[in-house]
Amino acid sequence: MGMKIIINAAIFFLLSFTISYGDSTLEKTTDRKILSFLEDTALSWYRSEGLTSSEEKMCKKRTEEIKVFLAGDWDGLPEYIFKRCGQEISRLTDLNVSYVSDSSYCNLYVGMGFDTMKDYYEDWEVKNNMKKPNCDSFIWDLSDDFEIKHSGGFINSKFIKNEKMKEFYSYKIFVTSLGFTDFSLYQKNSIFQAPFDTGRPPSNLDKFIIRLLYQKEIKRKMKMYDISKIVKSKKLID
Repeated sequence: MGMKIIINAAIFFLLSFTISYGDSTLEKTTDRKILSFLEDTALSWYRSEGLTSSEEKMCKKRTEEIKVFLAGDWDGLPEYIFKRCGQEISRLTDLNVSYVSDSSYCNLYVGMGFDTMKDYYEDWEVKNNMKKPNCDSFIWDLSDDFEIKHSGGFINSKFIKNEKMKEFYSYKIFVTSLGFTDFSLYQKNSIFQAPFDTGRPPSNLDKFIIRLLYQKEIKRKMKMYDISKIVKSKKLID
């Protein structure tokens, strides 16, 4: 079957919230609000190419090991921070996260600096002479059955010595790679909050919806109606 190429252009922003899974504040968050948050962030696109409006509302997920290639200068603390984020993503999704030394073997390409992204932007040379965004993340290859096959992103190299923002943008690249391709205007301090770069790690509510999306009962190409039925029948939010 043919492959769709999807670009989720310029997602540069986001993070943290005070709701905690299992504590009194999360208990005050209704199932409806949690599902609405999931729909806003994972069953929607900030921008896509090659998808119909109906397809944009379908669930997309990874199913295989995330193989990361780090392009550019990641030596020392930047690499440590990114891999620490990867450990948390692996814990939340039950997907293994590994690192490869050759970009041809990766399914998540992450650059330190826009100059590492030449193969991912048709207008790279033009954009390379312009002011660079803080970060970008996108799904590069989505199969016909909505399995995420390849994704990418970069962090502006001006943050190479900024631990807080490196962590923030590392998580952003990871969550887009998992299928979270849009923002939320309603959850304050979330990694999915637009348009602000708060520099905070994912909130407990953010972590909850990442874990929820990667429950085995939630299948690719499901729409929100089907997901809501599964969540209620399987009591996935309890």
